[in-house]
Amino acid sequence: MPASADWRTPLDIVERARHVLGGVIDLDPASDAEAQKAVRATRYLTKEDDAFAGLWPFMTGRRSVFMNPPGCGGKREPRGQTPGRFWSKLMKYREQRALGHAIVIGFNIEDLSRTQAYHAEPMVHFPFCIPRERLRFIDARTGLPGKSPSHANVIVYVPGTIDRREVFAETFGPLGAVRL
Repeated sequence: MPASADWRTPLDIVERARHVLGGVIDLDPASDAEAQKAVRATRYLTKEDDAFAGLWPFMTGRRSVFMNPPGCGGKREPRGQTPGRFWSKLMKYREQRALGHAIVIGFNIEDLSRTQAYHAEPMVHFPFCIPRERLRFIDARTGLPGKSPSHANVIVYVPGTIDRREVFAETFGPLGAVRL
């Protein structure tokens, strides 16, 4: 079976993200029905919805976004579904002041710099946490935690019209190094 680019976020991380986002996740633009059992976003987009084709649903200045974009890199990455493209779209909503705030899960710590190729403001410009232990993402094919990846992960907080960076630091600080 080929390697999957679909790795779901561990429940503990989703719950921490929900707390930082004020208890509600309004939109998950890179998801599916099974992942929503944990995320419980008001709205979500699937591969079939194509997050890049049009506007994200009801994006106004007070909306919270949780995003774990697909892509474990290389040739296995679905065509056009790179984390950088998701990042670029999120940044456009932020620039338009149509984003409340967001939590973005980076499967690979290299996403901190890779996103620079997609937008003038890469992930490294925002508050982030590098967990001490690698996240054991949930394999979408089996529903079970996979082996820890061979690389570090990153969790990024993107303030928009709402800024809860202190809550982000308090919530994710116990997991590892936080840079505000």
